[in-house]
Amino acid sequence: LYAGGRFDLAGGVSASNVAEWDLISHAWSPLGTGTDDLVSALVLDDGFLYAGGSFTRAGGKRANSVARWDGAKWRKLGKGLPTLNGLRNVAEALVIFDNRVVAVGSFPIRARGTITFYPLVEWTGKKWVPFTDSVTEPVQGRTVGARNAAVAGRAIYIVGDFTRAGPMEALQIARWHEDVGSYAAL
Repeated sequence: LYAGGRFDLAGGVSASNVAEWDLISHAWSPLGTGTDDLVSALVLDDGFLYAGGSFTRAGGKRANSVARWDGAKWRKLGKGLPTLNGLRNVAEALVIFDNRVVAVGSFPIRARGTITFYPLVEWTGKKWVPFTDSVTEPVQGRTVGARNAAVAGRAIYIVGDFTRAGPMEALQIARWHEDVGSYAAL
């Protein structure tokens, strides 16, 4: 069992924002030196723990909001999550879809002089790239983007601050299905 958040102690044990609970010894232990700020998302895949949050360092090394724990040390994932004008982006959630690590949030990608915000970006093993179409038209007073996601079969369901997903009207909830390759409103 893993826990992330903003903390210095886990069950009286020094742990910087992320810790592991041992089901046999019933004790918390740190994951190396942890992170320097909030861990808001965790997902386990193939023995690796992926962490997302508002941290800039994991295991004492530069990480830019996302890192992977291999059981012994933290590793950065490329340059980290996409940023805009130096503003860090936070993974609101992380999911595994079709053996791919997908970050959920609001990620700016510049292409041909235009900045588009994507709710989902995937890790290719070298960099973060858009996973799906963009979401647009934010809910009034909010930043456009996804806040959470769930995987069910060959679909990802997202909720967040948007009124359109791809070309479809979608009031804060949408489904992206792999077979169709686009969003549908719910």
